[in-house]
Amino acid sequence: MEASSNKESVKDKIGTVIGWIVGGAFGYYTRINLLIPLGLAFLCGWIANKFIKSPLSKKMIPAFAVQMGQAFWILLAILIGYPTMVFEPILFIAVSIWMLFYPSLFPVILLTIYHAVGLIDSILKIFSFSFGTPEHKALIVHIIFRIIAVFLMFGGLREIHKQKISIEEQ
Repeated sequence: MEASSNKESVKDKIGTVIGWIVGGAFGYYTRINLLIPLGLAFLCGWIANKFIKSPLSKKMIPAFAVQMGQAFWILLAILIGYPTMVFEPILFIAVSIWMLFYPSLFPVILLTIYHAVGLIDSILKIFSFSFGTPEHKALIVHIIFRIIAVFLMFGGLREIHKQKISIEEQ
């Protein structure tokens, strides 16, 4: 039993080191393109955590925060003149708020479809920009945020489902 626990501990440490290296390299490469949406995500998550009281909605705060960070980053890009559709981040924000206050499969599916289409678009576009350009860095961040958002949404729903089952069993 002790040896198994020790192996897991070594695996955890190796995973942590790899995570730090990959995260550091990602942060070093993308720089401000990561810092802005990440900072906005932390801010939105902090605000949501202060005001959201529902235990079910609290499970969706990480997914909500990541998506708000990305949506507000898109809005910031629009404000500084980067050409994109204005309704896109507005719709993105509205469905994310809906998901937070009424966590269910329907808004998660809508946002997953949105992210899937955006992911395909970003992957196709990334090859038209040279490595190291601001556009390439921004698309890398968009791709990562989209993937993280989908995982967090379904993870939040899984936690809600587990909580509902444990309440029913009592």
